[in-house]
Amino acid sequence: MKNIKREIKQRIETPSPASIKRVRLGLRPRIKCLLKFSAG
Repeated sequence: MKNIKREIKQRIETPSPASIKRVRLGLRPRIKCLLKFSAG
């Protein structure tokens, strides 16, 4: 558990471009869904 937490901390502190891209790609569809929901 401690090792996993340490790994997550390191990833948050030093995000790699690949992980940033992955997060952006993952967020885009969610944002679109939220916009559709808010639009009705």
